[in-house]
Amino acid sequence: MNGPVEVIDEFLSSDECARLAAAAPANCWRPSLSGLPDARSVLSARGGRHSDSVGEGDLDAAGQELLPAIEARLADRCHALVDRFEPWQMSRYRRGDFFDYHLDCGAFGTHASGERERTFLLVVQAPARGGATHFRALGVSVRPIAGRLIAWRNFLPSGRCNHGMIHSGRPVWQGQKIILTTWQHERPFPRGASGRGSEHEASQ
Repeated sequence: MNGPVEVIDEFLSSDECARLAAAAPANCWRPSLSGLPDARSVLSARGGRHSDSVGEGDLDAAGQELLPAIEARLADRCHALVDRFEPWQMSRYRRGDFFDYHLDCGAFGTHASGERERTFLLVVQAPARGGATHFRALGVSVRPIAGRLIAWRNFLPSGRCNHGMIHSGRPVWQGQKIILTTWQHERPFPRGASGRGSEHEASQ
C-alpha cells in the first residue's frame, strides 16, 4: 500500500508468528495501559482501550531471541533507527476488545527521547473477524493478516504531530488478535533497567 500507511505482507514468517504467539506466559498478560512516561502521568487501564499486554521482558527466551532479527529487518527494509526504539509491546485483543481513536504522538514532549516519530505494528495472530486498523482521516482500513507489518510516520514535515494519522484498533468479533508494536522516537531511547519492559503504550 502506498501513501502515509506502509503495509508489507509476510514481514514475519509463519514460524516467527507461531513462536511469538506462544512466547508470552499466560500469567504475564495484564490490562493494557495508556499514558505518559513520566512521574506526572496518570495511567488508565481501561477507558477507550480494552486489551491485554506484555512487555518484551515478559517474553520467553524463544520470543526474545527473535527481536534482534526483526529489528535488523526493520532497519534494512524500512530504514528504521533501532537505537531509538521503545521496548517491544505485545498486545492481545479478544472478542469485543478494541482501542478507540488516538494518536501515537503528542504526549511525549517532555520525555528525554522526544516524541514517537514512527510506529511499527506487526500482526502476530489474526482474528477470524474484525480487528482492522482504521485511519479515520485517511479513510484507510488495514486488515490484520498474520505476518503483516503496518508502519506509519506520526509527524508532519514541520515536525508537528500529524493529526491525520489518528487511528483505532477496531473491535475483534471472532477469534483473537495479537500484535507486536514498537515506536521510534526522535532521539535514542534508553533500554536498560528503566527501558526494557516499559508499559507506557499508545498504539493499537
